[in-house]
Amino acid sequence: GNNREFERIDYAIRIVASIIGICLAAFCVCWMLLYEDPYPVFEWGANIPTYWYQQVYNKHCMGPAFRCVRCMCSDMVCRSRIETAPVLAKGWYIMNVDQTVCPFPWYNYADKPFIGPSFSMEFSTVPFDDSSSACYIR
Repeated sequence: GNNREFERIDYAIRIVASIIGICLAAFCVCWMLLYEDPYPVFEWGANIPTYWYQQVYNKHCMGPAFRCVRCMCSDMVCRSRIETAPVLAKGWYIMNVDQTVCPFPWYNYADKPFIGPSFSMEFSTVPFDDSSSACYIR
């Protein structure tokens, strides 16, 4: 049945459990806010990045300045498009970049009219296959 009579120890256990729960929740929120690419706590220090970062320039497609772009490390199609863009089409330039230099958050190509030229972009959302697009790469 139910224990309707609480003793001092019952209140102490409730308070300690509540404090531990609040601290764990606060830690989780801080962990997610501090690390753009969150990973499990037990992998801290040996993290293998999930994203591959580059800076890309194409005046007509990406805007008037180099822009940080990223691809999932497992997305080999996206990565190869970045690497081969300067070879396949004129006006494409790439540079290596550290992820700490790239501004957060990451936008899709469809958001381009609403963001500034220095904002970061998900490279996998760029329309390369559309021959009417300024980003078309054969």
